[in-house]
Amino acid sequence: MPDELPLIETREADIEHESAPDPEARWTDEYAQAVVKRVFENYKADRSGVEERWALADELWSGVVAKSFWPGTKVERHTLDVSIALEQEEAAAGYLESQIFAEFPYWFRLLAVDGQSSPEEAQQAQARLAWHLNTPLGLDGLAPVQHVAQALDQIVHLGNGGVELGWLSDEGRLLVRWQDIKDLYVDPDTYSPSIDTSPAVVQVFKITVQELQDLAAQDVRIKLPSEEELFSVAGQSGADRADEIRKNLAALGGQAALNPAREPRHKTLKVYAYWTPQRQIWSLDLRRVVLNVRNDYEFIPFALGAYVFAPGRFWGDGVPWLVRNEQRLARGLRNSRLDELALALSPHRVRRRGGMVSNALLAMRPNLIEQVEDPRRDVVVTFPSNITQSALIEQQLTEQRAQSITGLSSLVVQGQPVQSSANRTAAGIRAQQSGVSLRLYKPIRRIEDYLIVPLLYKCLALLSKYEPDQVLEGMGPKGESVPVPRAVIDKKFRVQVLAASRMLNQQGLAAIVGPVLQTLVNGPVMSIAAQQGKALDFNVLERFIGDATGSRQYYKFYRAMNEQEQAATQQPSPELQAEQQRAQMEAQTRLQMGELKAKSLQDVQSGKESVELVKLLLSGGETKGKSAKE
Repeated sequence: MPDELPLIETREADIEHESAPDPEARWTDEYAQAVVKRVFENYKADRSGVEERWALADELWSGVVAKSFWPGTKVERHTLDVSIALEQEEAAAGYLESQIFAEFPYWFRLLAVDGQSSPEEAQQAQARLAWHLNTPLGLDGLAPVQHVAQALDQIVHLGNGGVELGWLSDEGRLLVRWQDIKDLYVDPDTYSPSIDTSPAVVQVFKITVQELQDLAAQDVRIKLPSEEELFSVAGQSGADRADEIRKNLAALGGQAALNPAREPRHKTLKVYAYWTPQRQIWSLDLRRVVLNVRNDYEFIPFALGAYVFAPGRFWGDGVPWLVRNEQRLARGLRNSRLDELALALSPHRVRRRGGMVSNALLAMRPNLIEQVEDPRRDVVVTFPSNITQSALIEQQLTEQRAQSITGLSSLVVQGQPVQSSANRTAAGIRAQQSGVSLRLYKPIRRIEDYLIVPLLYKCLALLSKYEPDQVLEGMGPKGESVPVPRAVIDKKFRVQVLAASRMLNQQGLAAIVGPVLQTLVNGPVMSIAAQQGKALDFNVLERFIGDATGSRQYYKFYRAMNEQEQAATQQPSPELQAEQQRAQMEAQTRLQMGELKAKSLQDVQSGKESVELVKLLLSGGETKGKSAKE
């Protein structure tokens, strides 16, 4: 075991009577220690009610019910659960992620600002930001966008979730990492889910002795105590309510809460990080200040979102909390029905007093033989009243009420609609799908406004501050590598995320995509368009189909022809050649018939001339006529 020495703690200043320093000026470690401890205790006390909601959400999601016994016995009653919260949560998380990241890799847009940037520069900056967010960082193969997706899962589960931002100088990469909301403490007077409305934020994180020493070696501003003092504190930090919630969730999943033996440098330390737009303070176990500097980012490096929240409130509600009453009711109905069936299978019996009866005869079982003098009077069997015979039907109604609360119908949760007359037509199915989109429009819009858009603006600020002065690598719309000039990163842009609007637009397009395609490719319509000098744009048609189907990529059904194909198109088709030969033969036939007709007319004309000559000869003198006759 390494040598250990007691940690020399930072003395706390009397902030009640000591004048507050300027946030931009240097703070003494004594004043910083007092601020961190005072603020954390205040923020923690206000969060107790929210933490109980989180514990209940974990319990409903896991589906674990505490054991229950029949009164006065050790015989267990039925304690099965109904996984309403799990089904609804998984469906909501998948639906949200599919809509927000539908247009990968450009699941966001950067727009030019008049007078400060051009559309070409906005496109280049968007390519660079897409490269940072969609390219894996580290050996785990996870990209920042996957940490954002993990934040979406926690938003649906607990009501709030988010990510932490930063800049990795060694890698030259943007850091976007999932932040567990349980380890983030905000001001009690924060009036919206936006983290920037809180004057200060306290982040609690655990770090090993080795990792903290490595950070101190890279950043000279971190002032660590001696190694012996670190070893005395490592692994000794008390568990707060957030740690207890995590341990309870692990226990619900069957994982025992162990305290594994670790190598001394792998033992964890608890650090309390105090953040304001002007100040960054790290307090080791709330006892020793190890970092007290100005915040170089100039903003609170977190972005949070909420699922459902009341106006004027920071903490939101997740799906398990919304369906808590319905799941409890469905659970009670199912277990009550099973308990009544158990009583019917092993009914209650009343025996005449007296006589010795073995315990083996008290339990119902097949082929049981019991000897009594008068079966009708000595033993009376009482059966339950079957009052729970409609419990399963009531359970189904309860599940439907849960779907109406969250807006996630069985069409999304189970892939099949609820049995009704609306399922007879495609229009009825589309109406049910559009109903889901309308209900989830607000949660997706909240995530856009409070998580995605602030995250992207803060990412742009970090890129402008820390990107190296060189040609940068960007990601094109197909994932290809494109060059990005460094100068465009410093321009001003407007962030746009249209996942919620695109979702509603998709529902409308899906209803008309069939009739539109039938109309556009119709022969007479294309002929009329050609007469007006217009042609069908297949690129627009492909985008239209992609928007209507929600596809993440556009399929190019048409490509440019090569030289051989172009040469082949200049030769008439076999059908056209046959048609041309047929027309030629008809023309020749008409020509021959014309010649025959002309010849016939000529023959007729010559015959007429012969008749006139005969008449002329006959009109002469009689003698001449007789001669002529002769």
